[in-house]
Amino acid sequence: MHVGVLQAYFARPEPGGGERHTEHLARALGARGHDVTVFTDEPRECRDGIGDIDVRTYPSPRDVKANPVTELGLARAARADAEACDALLLTDESATLGAAFDVPTAMVFHLVWHGWLARAGARGIVGKPQALAYAALERRIARHADRVVAISDNVREDIARVGRLGGPDPAADGRLVDIPNGVDTERFHPGAGGAGGDDERPVRIHFQGRLVEQKRPGRLVDAVAQSDGDWRLTVGGDGPLRGELERRVRRAGIGDRVEFLGYVPDADLPARYARSDVFVLPSAYEGMPLTVLEALASGTPVVASPRAATDVVDDAVGQVVEPTPERLALTLDGLARDRDAVDAMGERARERALDYDWSRVAGEYESLFGELSSR
Repeated sequence: MHVGVLQAYFARPEPGGGERHTEHLARALGARGHDVTVFTDEPRECRDGIGDIDVRTYPSPRDVKANPVTELGLARAARADAEACDALLLTDESATLGAAFDVPTAMVFHLVWHGWLARAGARGIVGKPQALAYAALERRIARHADRVVAISDNVREDIARVGRLGGPDPAADGRLVDIPNGVDTERFHPGAGGAGGDDERPVRIHFQGRLVEQKRPGRLVDAVAQSDGDWRLTVGGDGPLRGELERRVRRAGIGDRVEFLGYVPDADLPARYARSDVFVLPSAYEGMPLTVLEALASGTPVVASPRAATDVVDDAVGQVVEPTPERLALTLDGLARDRDAVDAMGERARERALDYDWSRVAGEYESLFGELSSR
């Protein structure tokens, strides 16, 4: 079977969760004997590590991250090539508007703008033309996609909201399919970080993600300032909030407890997770973050906000807490005092991650594409 994936920004440096999802899915389906082609815009600079994937690039009308114009242009440019596939997976909302593909299509939602708007309120998002444009495209998808994939309960709830606003509900008419994100449990494993721990050292807490408001890294920095626990924070990732976060650290006098790593190359992530004692993600909203799955696969317990831990984290493998600085500080201080509990959570975390191995997730996509291509 020849599967196509329409993924804008796929080949650009510093991939996000959606791009990495496409990368891992392409390899997992390839391992099951299928041909996979990723259709994407032509980057100014191509990232390393994707040479084994069949990637076709097309000139982009704009070189702006997360812009519907770029995705719209890609959909139109790739249409003829995409229609040669047996089935097509769409990852960008503009694809449904950009081309009425004459091939069975499924749309996978990593984030739903209607849900994001509802959860974030007016704090810097409501009223933005881009957000409203994506919301309009989601209503169109709710009407026209052959299948709609929800990666978590959060996303499923928000897709239902789109259906109510824009016409037929994909869940009500049988088009909604639940397929979670996956993780490479061979690449991410407890031994990837090298030497083991030392009970005399501070507990190592790690955050990995874009430094943007959605991820709430500021609350984590404030938690360090309010904490008296024996732990240190490493911050992996870059973004527009980095300068302000570094200033907060200096003002609070906690520079000896917080280290900013900047962008962490994909090749370095397994070791980073495995040598961390706890991973923390205080996001306002997530679909199903790959970072959480990768941490669990590395045997690293996860502390996350309710909207960042969807379907994955519970008291067996970490803690789900309201992400106020006070609550984060209390939780991380408590874990720093109980290293035996952290170790036990880490063992169960690895077991939990095996349920999300890409080989299993790819099998669910294989069934989906087989059903679509036989229509």
